Amino acid sequence: MLKKSGIIALFGALVLSTAALADVKGDYESAIQNVKDNKIEESVKLFQGISNSTDKVYVTKANYQLGTYYLSKNDTEMAKSYFTKAIKDKKDSSSEVLESLAYLSNIYYTEKKLDLAEKAVVDMVTRTQGKDAKALSYVASFYLSGNVDYVKAEDYYKKAIEKAPYNCYRPYYELAKLYVITGRFNDSEEVMDDIPDKANIAL
Repeated sequence: MLKKSGIIALFGALVLSTAALADVKGDYESAIQNVKDNKIEESVKLFQGISNSTDKVYVTKANYQLGTYYLSKNDTEMAKSYFTKAIKDKKDSSSEVLESLAYLSNIYYTEKKLDLAEKAVVDMVTRTQGKDAKALSYVASFYLSGNVDYVKAEDYYKKAIEKAPYNCYRPYYELAKLYVITGRFNDSEEVMDDIPDKANIAL
């Protein structure tokens, strides 16, 4: 059984930990506000501090923000460094992680590192367990117009259509485009006919 002094020490540690997490959240919100106020240097400093904290959720968010910042500065090496840090937790499928993987794929593709570009987009599907239409569509697009493989592109678009919300048409449109490219015009027409009547919002 814990002695009274031990309980007090444990309680104190929990209070400090909670306070630290609250500070990280506050710093992140301040950094986002600085971005909106065009105080970029101040926001970068805050994001860098958060990146070195112990709060996994906000570390990921900060690394993603820093990655996009350095990408906007055309510093792809620094951008890759932060995006890579953002995807460190293999079980994380947050929007920041998925966007980081998408950015990494684009960077690797421009560097002609097609194996790494492909690995990044496939990881999007792996992390979302093949249940996210947007991730599936992104991989399909990679095979359609990036590292061209029409068989894989068709497969991923079909999977995206299965998972797409009722009012999302992009996977249908892209699959139809694939069929036109490959000369399968009848298949293209069938896909377009299958688009839900109220499908008016793209992924």
